[in-house]
Amino acid sequence: MVWLILIFTPCLALLLASQGEFRISTGPAPEEELRLWLVQDAGRAGVALSRAFSYESDGQRCIQTDAGFLLWRRPRNEVDSATSYCSCYDLQDVEYQRQKAGTCVTGAGADDE
Repeated sequence: MVWLILIFTPCLALLLASQGEFRISTGPAPEEELRLWLVQDAGRAGVALSRAFSYESDGQRCIQTDAGFLLWRRPRNEVDSATSYCSCYDLQDVEYQRQKAGTCVTGAGADDE
């Protein structure tokens, strides 16, 4: 297992350098994915990782996304931060239609904005 990690790490670094991000879909909803990307803003540089968790609530599929940042260049007085957001979808006409966005309440739906 350690050997695979050692081999995979340079491949992932090359992929990030060439594409800027790496995504793996973890479910059928649009935002249901694992995403690793480079942060390259004015004054900021680093990597970010977001993970999505889904659950059913009130006939909707809600996606809770948690993102964390590892910045090696940032403005003074700024600390690494994490964020979390939620989107809920109804399945209509074989496509997901966004209904709500806000903060997920695990197992009970999402708050309205």
